[in-house]
Amino acid sequence: MTNAVQDKLNTFHLLGTSDDKVVYAMKRLKRLGIDRFIAQQNNKDVDVFAKAQQQAVDSDSYVAVYFDSNKIKGLFVIAPKQGATTDEFNYYIENQDDLRWDSKSVDEQKRDEEFDRFNLPGYDKKIIDKYGACTPEICYADVRLTKSGVEPYRGQRFGMTFDIFRQATIQAGQDNKKVAVWLENPEISGLFTVSAQQDCSNEALLETYKDYIKRQAQLRWDKPIEQQKIEQNIVNSGRQNI
Repeated sequence: MTNAVQDKLNTFHLLGTSDDKVVYAMKRLKRLGIDRFIAQQNNKDVDVFAKAQQQAVDSDSYVAVYFDSNKIKGLFVIAPKQGATTDEFNYYIENQDDLRWDSKSVDEQKRDEEFDRFNLPGYDKKIIDKYGACTPEICYADVRLTKSGVEPYRGQRFGMTFDIFRQATIQAGQDNKKVAVWLENPEISGLFTVSAQQDCSNEALLETYKDYIKRQAQLRWDKPIEQQKIEQNIVNSGRQNI
């Protein structure tokens, strides 16, 4: 028996469907380490959702659940968060076309699965909490920054952009680690890293800040993803040659 046939049989046994789109979506979720919720027959959709949501809370992990009814159909992922179950379920019903993981063809899923983790419920909130902004480019950069041991900026995000830059630089000195900080005003926009500096006077930091403005296209980490891949390959190649 081939792996493809075995995957179809497993999915049919677990979910009652062997649709290719569902089978491949299940494989993607399995790679992410997401547990499935197996609903008992004849349970109401809202009850299944409530139990899956509770499983997510109890395990503090995502849960995959499949619905096949007149109200909602498809494979969905539920995040481990407390909330009003009925309201949350209604949100899934109303937005099911966008939230289901099996809505695209297998070929389309294969093209998109590199970014699966970014599409998990609540992932955008995690990125916003770290940087104050969220785009696919920031999400991709976050993975690279985390692997590099760069810390997110922990200070106040409101106020003059130079003051944020200055506080991020001070944090880098205190932690002895590079700090990633989102900077945005009419002169500069992007996700940048700052390092500790010997001279943290306003005059010295202002000169550094002006240099960031001048070279922001080069220095920002949230470049187009294809450009980020090229830069990461260069970094990886350099490490191998050491």
